[in-house]
Amino acid sequence: MMSATELQNLIDGRLIPAASGDVLDSIDPSTAAVWATIPRGGEADVAAAVDAATRAFDGWWGGAALERSAHLRRISDLMAEHGRDLAETETRDNGRPISETTSFDVAACVQMFQYFAGAADKIEGSTVNVSPASFNFTRREPL
Repeated sequence: MMSATELQNLIDGRLIPAASGDVLDSIDPSTAAVWATIPRGGEADVAAAVDAATRAFDGWWGGAALERSAHLRRISDLMAEHGRDLAETETRDNGRPISETTSFDVAACVQMFQYFAGAADKIEGSTVNVSPASFNFTRREPL
């Protein structure tokens, strides 16, 4: 019998267990066996993740649009490169056929990251000439 994979939370760039140490068992529907243990996140884990995301936001927002686009493309490339592993994990976790998790789930995620990578450097505003001496402009900023 294969031992269960022990998964961790990814918070602030580090893989860590739940603050409480509690875990959830993920059952492979095809075998009814525990294939992975997952950290049972609680309030402290959520607070740590929100804090890390808040700190990271300024660096992300302050970066150049082309840099953000490159990061999103890299994620897309990594998802495509590891697509089979991601699909197998999804299949073991929820029991859907590997043909679906490969051709739909992973492929759709890769496409979404490609789309947003392409959009990241194309957020534009508009300029309206309201008189010969002045103009108004709109600057679009992602939230």
